[in-house]
Amino acid sequence: MLRRERIQNEYFFGEGDGQTFRGPFTIEQVDKMIRADESLEEKIVRQVRDPGFGVVYEAIRYSNIPRFDVMFDPPIEGIISMRSQALTTVFSGPNNSGKSLILKHFFAQLGPRANLLTCNRFSQFDVINSRASDPNERRLLYENMAGFQSHGRYHEDVNSRQLDQIISGLNDEKQDALFDLAGRLLGSIVSLKKTEENNRMSPWYVDIDGQSLKYSSSGTRLLFTLLGNLFDDYYQVALIDEPEIGLSPRIQTALARALYDQNTRLAYFPHLKQIFVVTHSHLFLDRYALSNNFIVEKMGRTVKSRAISSVAEFHELQFGMLGNDFEHIFMPAALVVIEGPCDTAFLARVLTLHVPDRRVSLVVAHGDGGAEARVRTLSEGFGGLQSSPYRPRIFVVFDAKHSAKKPSILRQGVIDENIIEWTMNGIEWYYPKEHVAAIFKCTASDLADVNLSADKITVNAMSLSKMELSRLVVPRVTIDDDLGPELTSFLHKVRSATA
Repeated sequence: MLRRERIQNEYFFGEGDGQTFRGPFTIEQVDKMIRADESLEEKIVRQVRDPGFGVVYEAIRYSNIPRFDVMFDPPIEGIISMRSQALTTVFSGPNNSGKSLILKHFFAQLGPRANLLTCNRFSQFDVINSRASDPNERRLLYENMAGFQSHGRYHEDVNSRQLDQIISGLNDEKQDALFDLAGRLLGSIVSLKKTEENNRMSPWYVDIDGQSLKYSSSGTRLLFTLLGNLFDDYYQVALIDEPEIGLSPRIQTALARALYDQNTRLAYFPHLKQIFVVTHSHLFLDRYALSNNFIVEKMGRTVKSRAISSVAEFHELQFGMLGNDFEHIFMPAALVVIEGPCDTAFLARVLTLHVPDRRVSLVVAHGDGGAEARVRTLSEGFGGLQSSPYRPRIFVVFDAKHSAKKPSILRQGVIDENIIEWTMNGIEWYYPKEHVAAIFKCTASDLADVNLSADKITVNAMSLSKMELSRLVVPRVTIDDDLGPELTSFLHKVRSATA
């Protein structure tokens, strides 16, 4: 049955002829008028859109008027206008702060081209049967959900479509894209298969690594439901309440990247002009543009939302989402103990180029053979490296001439393969030779007999200290430089440890 769609939060009073109406009035005005004249209780009507007749007037009992006295600051219309050009908007805040309520009011304002994905989106799944697509299905779903809201039922989460409906509603190209992205996120091979191979009338099922989706975890089905809705190009706006439900942190991170990274989003969801997300997960905060993140707070009957305005405020938000446990944030992805300032400048440049999405901290030993003391300090700070989750992420780099220190470093808990010994004794030997040659205005072959680890490096009557050479080389280094097998191996270990 088609539901009548509420038009606005305004009421009218019918006159005696049944064809004339006074109004519109707000709920506050209606209350005031009825206090003055109780007989008006029997004359209240409101405008609705009837699927068969268009705009009509519907009688409503005074006691049944939905009363929604929560205010929004800024108003819902103001937030929509303010974010009209933003691809992504993320709302975070404590439970019962009004985040989900904001999404539902957005939905009512934005119309049927907005897809509201509430927390109640889990569905059972078996096979996909062939069925004719109803072009009005999505519009009717919107009217059904809007009907709940028009009666003040904002806290009822409606699971609008089942997973088999979602998948069968996509064309072949979109289904392939869904299986591709789901497979990437899960690390699996996903395909569509028949339940009976030699029966052309056989139903289809979704196969994941040789097993039907119906036997998969609830989290996997939640992921498919979420992605299937996102691939539906009928919708222009996605309103997602807690996308993290049922998903592991790794998949949350990858999904957030697919939603927020502009290139990935254009590849998979070019039809989505906007995505609005409500989340309790720090992994779904938008790290590409901090101002896309909003903090939501409820003060009395007012729901306030404000954009993050600084990195410090962003960190504070993450800190709160992680339960205010300081040890869970602000920590580097890896630590590298190195010998001196020349190592620092060059390795910082190389790590930035080759491990761009991870923060790697360099711990300087300040002196030949000082790495052992720095590792001891780190071990004491972490309460012992043997049991620390940082153990596989701590690297020690020193010249081979200091190899006598290695047994002591191993005893302190550093993994053997994470101890890097430069066989050529000096970071200068690992500079790309073409850059060094360009600085000294010579050829790479001219450097064959030059002692690059000397305190003063002299070529063709031109002398530079180690630090001077470092300052000239580092800005020239690019991601395309040949770094040699030792340095390349070291970078591979850091990337693997922080992946």
